[in-house]
Amino acid sequence: MRRPNFEPWSRRYLLHLSGLSRFDFPRLCVMACHSEGRLREPLLLYALQSDRFPELMAMTDDSELRGEYEHAADSLGELAPQDYALEHGYDPSTGDRYRKVLNSFYADWHRPETLARSKSIRRDACLRAKRERGVPVAPICRELGLNVGNVNAWLKNGDMSKVSLENATRLAHAFRAA
Repeated sequence: MRRPNFEPWSRRYLLHLSGLSRFDFPRLCVMACHSEGRLREPLLLYALQSDRFPELMAMTDDSELRGEYEHAADSLGELAPQDYALEHGYDPSTGDRYRKVLNSFYADWHRPETLARSKSIRRDACLRAKRERGVPVAPICRELGLNVGNVNAWLKNGDMSKVSLENATRLAHAFRAA
């Protein structure tokens, strides 16, 4: 699983929030200023990451919003939003609304480790149930329609790429029920 970069991640995030089908920076700026307040924080962070901050400031006609943008940009300092999110995590000086966007990116960035940890917990449960009950792997794999070799590689070697989280959960339930 690849780690996201902040610029394309924030573009997708903005598209999701705005409901637009394609990325249109000027239109997003107008929406953020006039109708869609929830676009303000991710739009600023996108502009800072992609070096479009001067363009954002030029398109922002609300002086109060411009002041908020300048304050938030100063809070981040010299760091790009991606670096800030990964180095600082929670920082009260950025404000709750900016922290929410940065934490969402942080969670997506660390998704591979979270996924591996979840699979590891299910693997331990399978191994414990297998050891206690002496259940062979092959019949359970046939019942669930899984490849025995992949499941054995996951159980014996801890190769997390061989089994999805959904299948790891199914296996853990099957081993407990056997």
